[in-house]
Amino acid sequence: MVAWRIPVITDPSLVEEAQPLEFYRRRSSEIGVRTDDARRAYDTARMALAISLLLTFTALYQIFVAKAWPVWSVAVAIPVVVYTAYQTRRCQDRLRKLQSLHDYYAKGVARLGLAWDALDEGSDFIDPRHLYATDLDLFGRGSVFQVLCSARTKAGRERLASWMKAAATLDEARARQAAISELLPRNDLRETIAAA
Repeated sequence: MVAWRIPVITDPSLVEEAQPLEFYRRRSSEIGVRTDDARRAYDTARMALAISLLLTFTALYQIFVAKAWPVWSVAVAIPVVVYTAYQTRRCQDRLRKLQSLHDYYAKGVARLGLAWDALDEGSDFIDPRHLYATDLDLFGRGSVFQVLCSARTKAGRERLASWMKAAATLDEARARQAAISELLPRNDLRETIAAA
C-alpha cells in the first residue's frame, strides 16, 4: 500500500496565492484608515455648513424682519454658505469613493480567503435543467462563481455567468487570457474602476 503525502512548499516564491491575499488585506486596512479620515472631514464639513446656514438665516432675519442689520451684510453670508456647501459635497464624494474602494478590497479578501458568507453565490443563475450543474459547482455556496465574481453591476454578474455557462472557443479563451495578463499588473486601473 502506497501512502500519499501532500508536498510541502518551502520556497516562498512558489507560494503566490498568499501574496494577493496579503496585498488585499494591506490595501483594505490602508483604505479603511483613509475612509475614517474622510468620514471625519465630511462630518466637520457638514457641521460647518450647518453653522453657516444658521448664521445666514440669522442674518436674513436681522436684515428683513428685525431691520437691525444693513442689507449688504447678506453679501457676506451667502458666499460662505456656497463655499461650505461646495466643500461638503467634495468631502461626500471622496468618502463615497473611498467606501466603494474599501468594499472592493474587503470583498477581495473574502474571495481570496474563501469567506463564503460574504460572497455572491449567483444562485439566480443556477439552471436546474443542466445535466452537470450541481456537479460542476458553478453557482451556489462554495462555487466557482463566488470565487471569481467581483462584478459590481447586474450586467457584470450576468456576463460572468454567461461565460461560465457556455464554452468559449479557443480563440476567445486565449483573448480573455491575454486581456487578464495585460490587466493583471494594473492595480491603479482596478482601483479607479472600483471607486467610480
